Amino acid sequence: MNKKLRRILWVIPNICFYLIVIFLSIWVAINIDRLEPINRLDLFVFMIILILGVSLLGTYRIIYWIRTGQLYEEMMISGRILN
Repeated sequence: MNKKLRRILWVIPNICFYLIVIFLSIWVAINIDRLEPINRLDLFVFMIILILGVSLLGTYRIIYWIRTGQLYEEMMISGRILN
């Protein structure tokens, strides 16, 4: 795989997580008056925080790999080497 394709393959899922956080936050803000009576508001806020945490950790990991040059080397994923 070439260098740009590897970077894109790691960045696209991360962008999707950020979009999920944005859309879920908007949906919760729109439906906040319906979620409070059924005690689901705290669950959705917790999910948003967890997904945002995963997104931020993914961003940190990708930036670290790019800075150290590890993104371009052979990487071990589940026991297989990607060339």
